[in-house]
Amino acid sequence: MPGPIVLLGPQRPTPTLGEALDALDVRGPLVVINAGERHDEGETEAIAAAARRDVTLLPLYRWFEELQPQEPDLFAAYAERQERIQRYKELVRVRLRFALDAARTLWARLPEDPEFGRVELDRAIDVVRKVDAGAVETLDDLREKYPLVVNRRERSRVADACARAREVLLGAGAIAVAGGHVGVLRNRLYFFGLDHWLKEALAAGIPLLGWGAGAMCLTQRIVLFYDDPPEGPSEAEVLDTGLGLVPRVVLFPHARRRLRLDHPDRVAALAARFAPQACLAMESGAWLERRRGRWVNRGPADTAFVLQADGQVLPLETAR
Repeated sequence: MPGPIVLLGPQRPTPTLGEALDALDVRGPLVVINAGERHDEGETEAIAAAARRDVTLLPLYRWFEELQPQEPDLFAAYAERQERIQRYKELVRVRLRFALDAARTLWARLPEDPEFGRVELDRAIDVVRKVDAGAVETLDDLREKYPLVVNRRERSRVADACARAREVLLGAGAIAVAGGHVGVLRNRLYFFGLDHWLKEALAAGIPLLGWGAGAMCLTQRIVLFYDDPPEGPSEAEVLDTGLGLVPRVVLFPHARRRLRLDHPDRVAALAARFAPQACLAMESGAWLERRRGRWVNRGPADTAFVLQADGQVLPLETAR
């Protein structure tokens, strides 16, 4: 029987990891992936306290750093590829900003002429979706232009690290993917083959838990979001593909702090843009699991919400 996937809200100030592990009756070692914390990867005391048990760290970030001086040509190609990705994303943001502005303006004017306004709004949202889809397609094509990176597992040192990662994961009682910098975490997961190994672990019946950036990386598409960052207004953007282990869901941890949930036009544009995927907002205390084919919240009702295409923010169904 496949292992369950559990999505948790941020573990501060209300940790739910220990309760979830107890409910899953986890008896073997808890393997933690904390690469999103980069230089603080090894500081797992807070995770161990939340889990109420010892943890085994899978140090993907440290391994990545240790491999760099050993494989200089590989990592030079990797750095060049990442720099080109960042330059490309700057161009995408130009198109995205104007496309989203048009969609929100049309949504605000919808009451003036509902019939034709709806037609034009749907067309405007379709433009935004095409920008998103085109960006992901271009990123995939760009990566293929770097065969040295694509075929990195042909290098014995990289292959050995990937094999160690697989061995640790398949020996786990449960696997937890923690938060931190979502881009760094996503890249390290892919670099060491965890897009394969986590699927294999789930097939072996090993539970998989994620929170914050870790939960986002388990989805099909990772979306960066922050309506009011310190440097000025920002638009939600598709970072990249995730591992695809949680289909048909886009996750927004810390949503109250990072999204204008009291602005129906922004909520509506976000929900409609990613439909038919469900946009789920998660706060500390949320504890999501699949029941009868849908996600339900075992945490308090005010910790998980569904963003609606009509601008409403509704509580996610709670478990009974």
